[in-house]
Amino acid sequence: MTKQTEGVDALLELRRANFRRVTTLFGGPTRIAGLLGFKSGSYISQLASGHRPLTDKRSRAIEEKLNLDRGWLDKEHGGTPVFGELDPNNSWARIPGEAKLAAEESTPPTSSKLMSDVVHAIGAVLEESKIIAAPAKFATLVDLAFENAQLRGGVDEAFIRKISTLLK
Repeated sequence: MTKQTEGVDALLELRRANFRRVTTLFGGPTRIAGLLGFKSGSYISQLASGHRPLTDKRSRAIEEKLNLDRGWLDKEHGGTPVFGELDPNNSWARIPGEAKLAAEESTPPTSSKLMSDVVHAIGAVLEESKIIAAPAKFATLVDLAFENAQLRGGVDEAFIRKISTLLK
């Protein structure tokens, strides 16, 4: 294998990893397929798994449609988990492709249900409002809404609607 081939393979793997991060962030293959103009999540899953290549042209189109900086998929982002990814430092986290942890370690903390509810509520509000949030802005919305939900003891959809208007 030549150095050029190795470089291309490394770039495609980095793109795939970043695309999986974005797919998770935006609510999964089906939701991101809709945002990108596809009928189903099948093509998205193929891109994320490597069964289809993330070409330069496709990568730039994805970045443009999702309001990501040009070249975002081609850059290393420090290994810091983007919101929505499982944190490998948590004993309950399971990273795709790795073996499942033992049953006694696989129980998520009680706040994970609340976090899940917050993410789903934000996703629904943004989709209903036809707002596409950049990953950093989405993470900020989740952070604010989760903090509010912890204080109130549950998801406050009115609060989520208010803060999501800041993205219009």
